Amino acid sequence: MKCENNGVCIGRTETNEAYCDCSGTGYNGSYCENDIDECSTNNGGCDAHSDCTNIIGNFSCSCNEGYSGDGFTCDVSKNEQSNQAVGIGVGVSFGLLALILLVLLVFFFLKKKVNNLFLLN
Repeated sequence: MKCENNGVCIGRTETNEAYCDCSGTGYNGSYCENDIDECSTNNGGCDAHSDCTNIIGNFSCSCNEGYSGDGFTCDVSKNEQSNQAVGIGVGVSFGLLALILLVLLVFFFLKKKVNNLFLLN
């Protein structure tokens, strides 16, 4: 019996039969001839923010865009955190500007209404 892909041939003395032990090879089958798609189960153990790529006899993990790490652990990139902070700052600034404009408009219309009341008296 010839095991493939670094499978280990294990002999059974009582039955005079042998089999291939494929443990840790990334392969399965009678002769360790079938590649295991590690990515098909639980994303291969890769982080939720990464892509698992099946490679013959192995697999790899790579973090998605906007994340950094080894693929097994992916964190938001510092650039993404910085972009989020800038976005929040811009949003708050526009909100305050809109509030100031609203207050000025209300003040203008109230002043106009008060002036009209004085002109009528």
